[in-house]
Amino acid sequence: MSKPHFELNSSRFNLFLFFFSIGFSALLFQTILFRECLVIMHGNELVLGTIFGAWLFGTGLGALAGARTRIPGRYLSFLLLAPALLTLLIVPALRLSRGFLSTPPGEYLSFPVFSLLLLFSTLPFTLTVGFVFPQGARALPAASPSARGIGWIYASEALGSLAAGIGFTFVLLRFFDPLTILGINLLICFSIFSFLFPLRPRYFSPGFLLLLLAVSFLPRLNLRLEQTGFRSQAPDVRFLGSRDTPYAHLALASTREQTILYQNGEPALSFPEREENAKKAGAILTQHPHPRNMLLIENGTGGLIRALLESPLEKMDYLQPDREADDFLYPRLDPEGQLALRDARLRRHFTDGRDYLRRASERYDLIFLNISNPANASLNRFFTREFFVLAREHLTPGGVMGMSLIASENYWSGESFRFFDSAYRSLKNIFPEIVVSPGDPAYIFASAATGMVSLDPEILGGRLSRLNPAPAGLVPAEFYTLFPPDRTRELQGRLGKTRAPENLDARPATYLQNLILWDRFSDSHLSPLISFFQGRGIIYLFLALIIILGLLFLPPGRRKIHPAPAVIFLLGFALMSASVFWLYLFQNLVGTLYRMIGLLNALFMLGLFLGSAIISLRLGGRARTSFLLLILLSVTAGIVLILPVIPSLVSGPLSALSQAYVKALILCGVLLTGICGGAVFPLAADFYLQDQEIPEPGKAGGLLDAADLFGAALGGFLCGPFLLPVLGMPRTSLVLAGLLVLAAFLVLSRRLHLGAGK
Repeated sequence: MSKPHFELNSSRFNLFLFFFSIGFSALLFQTILFRECLVIMHGNELVLGTIFGAWLFGTGLGALAGARTRIPGRYLSFLLLAPALLTLLIVPALRLSRGFLSTPPGEYLSFPVFSLLLLFSTLPFTLTVGFVFPQGARALPAASPSARGIGWIYASEALGSLAAGIGFTFVLLRFFDPLTILGINLLICFSIFSFLFPLRPRYFSPGFLLLLLAVSFLPRLNLRLEQTGFRSQAPDVRFLGSRDTPYAHLALASTREQTILYQNGEPALSFPEREENAKKAGAILTQHPHPRNMLLIENGTGGLIRALLESPLEKMDYLQPDREADDFLYPRLDPEGQLALRDARLRRHFTDGRDYLRRASERYDLIFLNISNPANASLNRFFTREFFVLAREHLTPGGVMGMSLIASENYWSGESFRFFDSAYRSLKNIFPEIVVSPGDPAYIFASAATGMVSLDPEILGGRLSRLNPAPAGLVPAEFYTLFPPDRTRELQGRLGKTRAPENLDARPATYLQNLILWDRFSDSHLSPLISFFQGRGIIYLFLALIIILGLLFLPPGRRKIHPAPAVIFLLGFALMSASVFWLYLFQNLVGTLYRMIGLLNALFMLGLFLGSAIISLRLGGRARTSFLLLILLSVTAGIVLILPVIPSLVSGPLSALSQAYVKALILCGVLLTGICGGAVFPLAADFYLQDQEIPEPGKAGGLLDAADLFGAALGGFLCGPFLLPVLGMPRTSLVLAGLLVLAAFLVLSRRLHLGAGK
């Protein structure tokens, strides 16, 4: 009996199916990895670049190993199953990581520890995915020109990633938990493996049924892992349940007295807190002499609505973007809380707060933000100058905007105070009258009208007496506790005196302050690196890079060293940084990154597919290749330079656009960025192979793939955690455009040297 046999070069379709499946598994796992890490790191999008970096570094190592190693095609078929199996081990390990790393409950995981954890836990998967690419590049030299074949394989993998992103976002996520989705992926890979490596029915059927049985137990395992991981973060509460929504991973827990909602591992609200909510309602309502209507923006439905509606308000609009979160919380509310949500004066809108204010014509006496501190882009978008301008446009004459921030004693000193002062400075530039209270929570109230906002207990007590009825249990004397006069005056005198920059959509100043706080509270020891980039560090790095590349590639005596890998390295760095920008912009302007991250990555992969496929059909001629490379590098630089302008366009000339159009604008931008990246890769391969006496497509594919991945990995590690928060979008985009200009200069220099040598 002959042994089953599979060779990658047996047919073009087999090669396509193999790499389509690799791309499908990789993007599916990557999307789940993003979501799991957001929960581990409390929803902070700064980690997205780190995830990209760790992923691409491991894949680059695999590509280098694959470029130097040739294995028989029949063994590659087994590498289709290995990544799918590994994902079912990596995700549980990540969920339990805080426990075995002994991270104290409620504390940030150290950034270096998180980076190393991510790198080494994903390394078996990423090494495998990177290893197979150069093997495929060797498999089809007879059917296609070398560079065209490399581009075609690249496109096949990208198309599989596109299918995974669309399937995850619109199908799998609606019905299955993350572990079950990975189990389904294993079943799909096993079926494709059985097709490529023909198994007799007596082997295939039992194997498939055995895997199907194992997958059926994954939902129970997923719940058990979630319970165990939750206890490592909050051991003193009882886990009640969880749900993934378009905005966050939600978990409910309870103590003897309260129910607590966690969003991406961070406590968002607790209820019932009748006394605290009565005090907060009193502090809000007394900022206006005669409040008739108000707008409340919240993370989730808590008890503040009920406390506010105990007053003589005539109307209240309530904004909560996440309908699924509301459905999740509603059964846990007490009867009085549920009754308050049916009050005739209350209008609930399940929509994004910024989108609502762009479209609404309503004006309010009071607008209040009852959300968490701006520790990530999803929340920071409500603390920028652009949002404050929107809010002011929807206030009545004499109207008041307010917010409350968690502010322990640590927040009133050092770098922590700059975090607080950045939000204050942004608000001060829009509203001339601002008052801030000490304590926890800290209240900030602002108005364009003189003499409206106040923290004077006598004034507030008088306004409280005119509220009939007033919030239950609140008496005028309570204001002396909420706003102690001496401490309030002392704080008011300190605000605005630091060098904290204004918080803008395009320059999220709070990101830098949050990075500093993260470093301080987690003992990450990043302060020297932060100081380096805050100074002239990026200029020194840029000059060093120019000198190194000049010494290697520009002198005529060094022409044997081809610049194509360096060009791809620089492009990979810029494209990955641009991808982090797009993710930040989507979260900042739309706010649903948690669910849509799979689609965003899929569109980028579609762009890679389209760019690679189109260019692969039109390769030919050294002059033509060089010219197209220069054009595409210039277009990519243009895209990078436009990125910081998008927030200003959306809040200015394009402010009338609905959120759906803003979302479409960003999705098209992601697609176009991917097209540029996908088109450059086969061009660079052709640029490289045309200068080789004996073209080796396997070596070329592995070398260029590794250069692309290492450049992208470095871009991920530097841009997300450091360049974006420290330099801001405008200056970071200039750095990236400079790198692309340098890449174009290398292409042009090589072309001129070759022309001179003829």
